[in-house]
Amino acid sequence: YMKILVTGGAGFIGYNLTQMLLDQDHKVTVLDNFKSGTNTIDHSNVNYIKDDCRFVNGLWPDGNKFDIIYHLAALPRIQFSIKNPERVYEANSTGTLQVAEFARMHNIPIVYAGTSSVHSGVTENPYTLTKYFGERILETYSALYNINVCTTRFYNVYGNPIVYEGPYGLVMTIFTKQWLNQQPLTITGDGEQRRDFTHVEDICDGFVKAGNKMVDGTLSGYSTFELGTGKNYSVNELGDMFDPNNKQYVPARKGEARTTLANNSDAKNKLGWNPKDRLVEFVNEFKRRNSN
Repeated sequence: YMKILVTGGAGFIGYNLTQMLLDQDHKVTVLDNFKSGTNTIDHSNVNYIKDDCRFVNGLWPDGNKFDIIYHLAALPRIQFSIKNPERVYEANSTGTLQVAEFARMHNIPIVYAGTSSVHSGVTENPYTLTKYFGERILETYSALYNINVCTTRFYNVYGNPIVYEGPYGLVMTIFTKQWLNQQPLTITGDGEQRRDFTHVEDICDGFVKAGNKMVDGTLSGYSTFELGTGKNYSVNELGDMFDPNNKQYVPARKGEARTTLANNSDAKNKLGWNPKDRLVEFVNEFKRRNSN
C-alpha cells in the first residue's frame, strides 16, 4: 500500500477519490479546511486533518513520508471567483505554491487538479487564472527541483453524492435540484453552450492512474492530461433529458466558456484511461430513484 495525502479530500471529487484509494487498500490522509465542497467525513480508516493547504509545511515538518500528493484543494466556481478574487487567489495559487514547496522539501510527486477552462482564456475570470498559475508554479518546481508533477485538467464533473452548494453550483447540480422541486430548469443564455460532462468515477480513475505511473517511474518530469470524455452536449440537450417542457431562459453569465471538449488521446494512450459517456444513464437513474 501507499501513504497518500489528498488535499481537498472532503470535497465532491476528493470524497470519491478517497473512497477509490481506500478500495485499493492505501493509507489515506485528508487535508481539508471544510469551507466548501461536500464536507463529508464518513470514511473510516482516514486520517482527517482540518486545516488549510497553505499551512501544509507546518503540519508535517518531516514530510510524513507520503508516497504521493493528490492536490485537489481549491475554491472552485467561476461566478464565485468573480465576486471573491482575493480569496480565490489565496486558496488556488498560494495554496498550490505551499503544496509544491512541501513536495520539494520531501521529494513527493504531485497530481494536480487542473481545469479545462484554461482553454477558453486564462484571464477570463479569477478562478481560471489562479488554477493556471497553479499549473505554472508546479511546472517551475518540476523543472527546477526535479519533482514529478502531473496536471490533469477536469471537464464538467458530475456524479454522486450530488452536492447542493448555493447559487454557484454546476449546471447538473442546479438541474437536479430544480427537477426535484418541480421548478423550471434555468438555462443561461441560449442554452447552446456545450460541455464535456465527465463522470466523477472516470475523473478519479484518471487521477489515480497518473499517480501510479509517477510512483512506478513510467511518468517523470512535468506532464498534462485532459480528463474529459471527448463528447459534449449542449445545456439545452441536458435540460431535455430532465424535462423538455419545463425550461426557462435567463441572462448569460460572464466569464464562462462557450464550448468545452476534451482531446483525451494522451490520457488514453499514456495512462490507459478509458472514460465512458454515462450522462443519459445518470440522469435517467436519478429521475427513477427520485420519482414518487
